[in-house]
Amino acid sequence: MSLMPLNASIAIADMLENCAELQPGQRVLILANIDGLHGGNNLIDEEVIHWIQAGVQSRGAYASVLWVDEPFEPYNWHIPPVVTAALAGVDVLINNSFDLTTEEMRELRDALVANNVNMVRNFATTTALMTSAYALTPHELVCEIRYRVGAMFTEGANWQITDPNGTHLEGKIGKPMPIMPWTQWRRDTNYRPFPEWVHPPVSILDTEGELVFDRSLSWWTRYVGLPPFFSHPVRVSVEKGRIKRFQGSDEADTLNSFFRWLADKYGEDVCKLSLAHSGVHPNAVPPAAVTDPLYRRLIEHQHTCNIHFHLGDIMQNPEWPAYMLHLTADIRRPTWQVGETMVHQDGRLTALDLPEVRAIASRYPTRPGLGVEPWAR
Repeated sequence: MSLMPLNASIAIADMLENCAELQPGQRVLILANIDGLHGGNNLIDEEVIHWIQAGVQSRGAYASVLWVDEPFEPYNWHIPPVVTAALAGVDVLINNSFDLTTEEMRELRDALVANNVNMVRNFATTTALMTSAYALTPHELVCEIRYRVGAMFTEGANWQITDPNGTHLEGKIGKPMPIMPWTQWRRDTNYRPFPEWVHPPVSILDTEGELVFDRSLSWWTRYVGLPPFFSHPVRVSVEKGRIKRFQGSDEADTLNSFFRWLADKYGEDVCKLSLAHSGVHPNAVPPAAVTDPLYRRLIEHQHTCNIHFHLGDIMQNPEWPAYMLHLTADIRRPTWQVGETMVHQDGRLTALDLPEVRAIASRYPTRPGLGVEPWAR
């Protein structure tokens, strides 16, 4: 076991005390995938697991570490049985897996609820990330940003999004999702991302216009045959809330083929553009040492400048083997207006300027604060 740097001890204390809200006597399962130690998608440093384990034990809780090695079969995703069994005996799961996520797997979400387990989804899985400004940004601060952004949306309001890349979309705000109201504190749920990453999804209706993007959230891209960063931008035509066609180069051809397959198998409703939301982390730009493109895209996706649209809607289809179709279209310098409220202005999330947010940032003068836009770095 390597010695823990001061920055890591600060970040892990924040994770355990303010995100997990860990209590003495609780049983904690620390989960990771072995392949991540050897170049696999589940990026992990063994030292980080040791550091988290030591932090749990020092707070009077009981830590068990489970390394799993069970590759996914695309479109037949399941939790390894050993994980299902382990969840029956713990209070808290600290999940360091890229593959096993509640956003994608209904089975994992159901197991957490059935066993009354709180899950911390740890994104800071390497020593470089756990000691970076990304992990050191106060959890309380990022949670406040998330809450304040959610309060900016009103059902029935007109909205418009533009971006210098050519994106221009407009429509109406729909109803909040029942399981994810826009103003929701994570402490009221059993899902606790660390660091916090996005505000709750916003339903969008009657969307019209053009969406231009050159990157997508990396969990899904590998199952569609796409890279997380595209070689050429893709232009999406949207009419009456439906995706009509993708135009561009190879990535557009791949998306057209994928959505033809989805529509043939599950019906035309899968071609909706129905949700949009943004990152809420002001320092979600990983160190240059994080060269893995899948993981870099995962973290970049969390930055306050990053709005993403969910391509397709399949959540209510009981035949779909995952929880969501989490293929996204991400834009990086948006201006988003909802009614009279400016949510983003030229890539800057306006919630960063709210007095409630700045008051919390001022309480942590030695920690990373409200950050700068990534194009200024």
